[in-house]
Amino acid sequence: MTMKTSSIAHKSSTLFLRLTAMTVAIAVAALCAFLLPDIAKSAEAEYPGYGYAAQLIVAAMYLAAVPFFFGIFKGWKVLDAIDAGRVFSKRVVSLLKSIASYAGFISIVFAFTLPLFYVWADNDDAPGLMVIGLFLVGMPLIISAAIGLIARLLHEAVTIKSENDLTV
Repeated sequence: MTMKTSSIAHKSSTLFLRLTAMTVAIAVAALCAFLLPDIAKSAEAEYPGYGYAAQLIVAAMYLAAVPFFFGIFKGWKVLDAIDAGRVFSKRVVSLLKSIASYAGFISIVFAFTLPLFYVWADNDDAPGLMVIGLFLVGMPLIISAAIGLIARLLHEAVTIKSENDLTV
């Protein structure tokens, strides 16, 4: 494969990731703008006595959206570095560590909502709500661990590369 063909292959794979990130970001923004306000408004009327649990879960979702969008932004910068051929740099390692931290924070936010999911699920007789709560804790935790591992491996590769660059 020639250098030009390799460059096109990299750009097409980052293009797919960019489109995916944009789609997910738009979906989360739409969720925050349209669905969550309706849930928050109707929670007390639909669930008298435990509507506070739904409202606090919605508040947690808004709180979790902030680091999510920061993570998308940092991920975009990683894709920029990949397109520019600067993957093996301390900047990319730093960006990946930030993304892992954001995902970890999201997991922590949702871990605090698990008792609220229990109250909501128990009173509404909907055990599936607990599964949703566990998913909201587990997925960011898995993403944080995976990206943290990639950041650590990339850091080791950057260290080896810089040592080799100094050896002449």
